[in-house]
Amino acid sequence: MKTRIGLLLCFGLMLTSCSKKNHLEDRLTPNLIDFFEVQLGADFNREKDKITITKIDTLTEKGRLNFKAIELKRQLEEEGIPRYERLKDDLAFFTQQYAQDPTQTNQDQLALVKDTCTDMEEDIQELKGIIEETMQQRLTADSIQFRAYRVHGFFTYTSKKEGNQDVKFNVIMDDQYKVIPVEDIVSY
Repeated sequence: MKTRIGLLLCFGLMLTSCSKKNHLEDRLTPNLIDFFEVQLGADFNREKDKITITKIDTLTEKGRLNFKAIELKRQLEEEGIPRYERLKDDLAFFTQQYAQDPTQTNQDQLALVKDTCTDMEEDIQELKGIIEETMQQRLTADSIQFRAYRVHGFFTYTSKKEGNQDVKFNVIMDDQYKVIPVEDIVSY
């Protein structure tokens, strides 16, 4: 008898949990549709395109800081450092160009690339400092209080240029179910 009551309670909790998840999905989906409509513009079709939410996590301040650190590292490794490497290649090229032909034009180009390279080095060091600071803040950040939702899923749409597209998404949404742009998460 106790086993049956226990099973019924567990089953009831599972149904309630599933119901809450579906209710939350119903609240998140319209804003996701609006978000992708803005992102895709003319490629978006409300009747044909489909958003599938696969997972919803709650995000705390600690989670937000973790997300921020990961995004900043991604920006550094995938954007900042490769751009800096290209600038160093340009610097080597213009240095060689100026050595072969020391004209004012080549000197100006070399000076411009040197200045840009110096600025980029400073930006990279600043970004590394922000990443380190964020990692330190994360150690003592609140890991209980709700901050936002982290929504995972995929979006199926038909691009006029590229045909059928399946795009994975991982977005952060606030307690009003609005998508928070990555730039806003990273900036504070």
